[in-house]
Amino acid sequence: RMIWSRKFDYWMVDEFQDLAPPKVMLLRLLVSPARNLMAVGDDDQIIYGFAGSKPEIFSILNRDWRDMVPLPLDTNFRCPHDLVIRSQWLIQNNKKRIPKTITANRELTKIDNVFVTSNQNYETFALDVVLDEIKRGRAPSEIALLFRVSMAAAPVEMLLQRHGVKFESLAKNSLIYNPTIKWLRSWLRVINNLGGQDDWKSALHRPRRYLSAETVDWLTSSNGRDDFSPGNRIEEAIENPVVIPRKNQSQQNDLLVDSLREFMKTLRDARAVGDSPSRQLRMLNLIGALSKEEDERLKRNLHESNAGRKTELAGTSVDPLVVYQIFYALAEASDSYSHLESWFSQAESDRDISLNEETGKSSSADDRVVLRTIHGFKGKEKPVVLVLGPEGAMPDRRSTTDEELEEERRIAYVAVTRAKERLYFAASSQYKRELDQSSSGETWVKYRQRVENPGTPGNQKTESLHGMPPSTEKRPGTLDRILNWFLKFLDS
Repeated sequence: RMIWSRKFDYWMVDEFQDLAPPKVMLLRLLVSPARNLMAVGDDDQIIYGFAGSKPEIFSILNRDWRDMVPLPLDTNFRCPHDLVIRSQWLIQNNKKRIPKTITANRELTKIDNVFVTSNQNYETFALDVVLDEIKRGRAPSEIALLFRVSMAAAPVEMLLQRHGVKFESLAKNSLIYNPTIKWLRSWLRVINNLGGQDDWKSALHRPRRYLSAETVDWLTSSNGRDDFSPGNRIEEAIENPVVIPRKNQSQQNDLLVDSLREFMKTLRDARAVGDSPSRQLRMLNLIGALSKEEDERLKRNLHESNAGRKTELAGTSVDPLVVYQIFYALAEASDSYSHLESWFSQAESDRDISLNEETGKSSSADDRVVLRTIHGFKGKEKPVVLVLGPEGAMPDRRSTTDEELEEERRIAYVAVTRAKERLYFAASSQYKRELDQSSSGETWVKYRQRVENPGTPGNQKTESLHGMPPSTEKRPGTLDRILNWFLKFLDS
């Protein structure tokens, strides 16, 4: 510590909000005894809670460096005026934040640059926007598609691939090996008479039917018979339940029969809708049963530790209900495939087709749409940004505490402020409302009318967006204010 403390006279920390409290403690040791520190950060961009980052980080900074001089960087040079305003409407719903007034460096134009819609069918929405932007002359490399969870990119990738749009892949193989995905695929194989023994076992075990392993093994084992059919074996067991082996011999026959009848009814109903994977998944209607079972598991995880929450960068699992919706979206995007296995083959195709295997970067970045997670795109920007995801992914439906919900909103805020020219946001109803309306109740349409027609009766509002009187005086730029402060510091 002494060696490193004496090695440098001055220290600067960029992205200070990403530090966890232990790192601040280490920093305090390193900069002693001179304590010459410059820290640059934004508490509205604290999105690495799983790594220990917390809003309290700036309180620690103020406590340990009480003589630190704050220099507010309150001008947004990246985003258009309307995006700056509406992103502020969004983030101001957070209670635990440093109050600040962010202004746009660009004037309000006659054309809106922010488009907020429902996140239902987000994959087709993404395709339509990308094709429309390219048709208008936009280079694909100027478009970024951002996702809260990486697997949500899979349906979008499939649609882009089918329409000849080149892209930098994101989903890779993470979707294929997810337990919920494997289970749903087993169900589809069983429905289409393609399932092997493992597929039948998976379908019988989940949702939970209280069938023992001995029972399921007997129902699905052929014992060398070429003409064996698990479906026929189940029908025989329903007719004569006394032959069913079970772990607990006292288990009542009528309970077993009810479980098996329910399974066969679901199977028949799903087969009745035809070969379409999306229609079969809709008919399965497993969301209710899955929700009850998985919610209990998730609640236990949340009580035991924070590891139960979805944090893709930390490698923990994605919400099974979100996975179900992504898989359903994949099926919707793949209804044109005539055979189920051809769809599976397409879904399993190499998603790194546009990436160089050695560098992990696009082999021709000039003509490819960029797909990234929000966390992975932090610090970057593109002229056109689409923020996408299924219901339950953003905000994560498992985020229940105020602290978790505020971090989810900060993640959304980071995503929308990546756009240099135009933003498309396929939002939950909550975020859609917060982007369309200020905390005081003023809608975007009314705000635009007030700014464009300040002299119109009813538009002489004396407060700006942030509750402060609008000023006609030209303020000094951020760099000018920093220079003035530095000159005063030298004089002192």
